[in-house]
Amino acid sequence: MMVRPFSFTLLEWRHKKWYILQKMAIFIMIGLMTYLAIFKTNPVLATRDEKMSVSMGVVVGVIVMLLVMFQFIKSIVKFKFLMFLIAWIILMSLQPIMQTLIWSIGLNIIPLAIDEIIFRPIWESIWYNNYEH
Repeated sequence: MMVRPFSFTLLEWRHKKWYILQKMAIFIMIGLMTYLAIFKTNPVLATRDEKMSVSMGVVVGVIVMLLVMFQFIKSIVKFKFLMFLIAWIILMSLQPIMQTLIWSIGLNIIPLAIDEIIFRPIWESIWYNNYEH
């Protein structure tokens, strides 16, 4: 028997509601953890060069995230030097706020771990018990 992968569109409304609320809670927790990292490190961008550098890093990071989301990054990954070039540009440009990034990544592990360790198995169980026939 073929197992269907999880599909949000096939969920009943009651499950969709709880799934959306759970994902929103995770996103809110990620936002709070990022705010906590900014509050803890209190980054100051004094010069215009630092501000431009961080802006460039954010733009490159957002472009890479969009490529990942739309799965265009697979063709770029074939050229490993491009991935290292992208990583280098992002790291060099975000150097003024590196401590904030380190704290942010560390704190954001918490909600992501909760999602992966607790919520994902729950949703897999709901899917296989209620929707997989």
